[in-house]
Amino acid sequence: MLTALVLEDERPARSYLVELVEATKLSRVYAAVPSVDLAMEALVDTPVDVAFVDVNLVGPTGGPTAGLAFVEAAKVARTVGRFVITTASR
Repeated sequence: MLTALVLEDERPARSYLVELVEATKLSRVYAAVPSVDLAMEALVDTPVDVAFVDVNLVGPTGGPTAGLAFVEAAKVARTVGRFVITTASR
């Protein structure tokens, strides 16, 4: 079973994505967090196989490229195997 991280700042979208991922029975969501800081903290001791990353995060550490900055940082740290870029924007 794969381990996954969900990085999504909008609570309804984050909850729904967790529900979808776990419904496949192929992956277990290790962490579902609203910010880059919390995502990096979650990955300190536990790397994951896949991260679902909102590309357009809001908040103090968010912005139009915060999700992509997380992807780059996680690639360098080798804490995520693969990435799925998401958005809940209209």
